[in-house]
Amino acid sequence: MMNFDAGKMVQAAPSAAGAATVPGIRANSRPLSPLAQLVAAQHIVPAFSPIVVAGIVRFIEFVLIAAVGVAIYLGYVYTPATEFDWYYVATAFGVAALAMIAFQAADIYHVQAFRNPVGQCDGSPLRGRSCSFSSRRSCSSHNSATCTRASG
Repeated sequence: MMNFDAGKMVQAAPSAAGAATVPGIRANSRPLSPLAQLVAAQHIVPAFSPIVVAGIVRFIEFVLIAAVGVAIYLGYVYTPATEFDWYYVATAFGVAALAMIAFQAADIYHVQAFRNPVGQCDGSPLRGRSCSFSSRRSCSSHNSATCTRASG
């Protein structure tokens, strides 16, 4: 049988890495040009996965829908003379959860739609969620050319 010891391998790894050379990389490389140093010094904006962006949007929409439901309850239904009813708050969160399920089933979370939501409005009545209400109101007819000129 072969004698296998992980501790010896861990101790040998740093010395082997220093002794080995990687083909294609010169030991004495020349310094970078000023332009290359400028490019290398630029701050890189972290990129987010489309799944993470969609998850953040889902969470924000959930919180906003639930907050609107609770605000409506507190503004129109609840009075200090009455008892606070938790089922209204639970209903607001339930509606928010059902809305998230419906949005997911409709497959509306696309990163391309998040980049320029108002620019996607061409007057088509099928694109209601991505178009702003104000650009819709400014259209005198539902003609695509008219809506594009009014919202663009």
